[in-house]
Amino acid sequence: METSLLDSADEIFNGDYSNMSIGQSSMPVPTFPSSSTTSAASSPSAMNAMPNIAAAGGSILSGIGGYMQGQETAAADEYNAGLAIMKGQFQVEEIGTEETQTISTQKAMYAKAGVAMSGSVLDTALSTATQFEYSKEIATFNAQSQANMDNYEAKVAKSQGQFALASGLLSGAMDMAALI
Repeated sequence: METSLLDSADEIFNGDYSNMSIGQSSMPVPTFPSSSTTSAASSPSAMNAMPNIAAAGGSILSGIGGYMQGQETAAADEYNAGLAIMKGQFQVEEIGTEETQTISTQKAMYAKAGVAMSGSVLDTALSTATQFEYSKEIATFNAQSQANMDNYEAKVAKSQGQFALASGLLSGAMDMAALI
């Protein structure tokens, strides 16, 4: 009696060893289709194509991964740009607070000394205010420069991701074209 592959697997997986004994080769022997009934999928040419298909799939997945990485990096860079602007605004506010306190202290000291807010005293207050405004402008410039750099890096990351995707798709297409 000829046993099919499914019957053999069913007996083994269900623990039906009743027709087997130690030392005997009474284990059911599976039968396989003859070479004349072999499908095209298991033909030698189809088997040789499998590495190319796998390489194509790998290339495409690699391209998708590169694209996704580029998008994630760009999002992080855009977030950092926003943080740079916020940090700059915070620094400008701190400088403004320090400016108010310093000028108020100067005025109080001059008033306590009985000095009028004119002439060189006024020049000193104006110079102090100018220095603080200059510090605010530097903080704003630095924050904007950092944000610009982060936004540029985001654009570069997006471009790199798009290039990785295109490269992966093209490589995958070339692997598939090799099958033709």
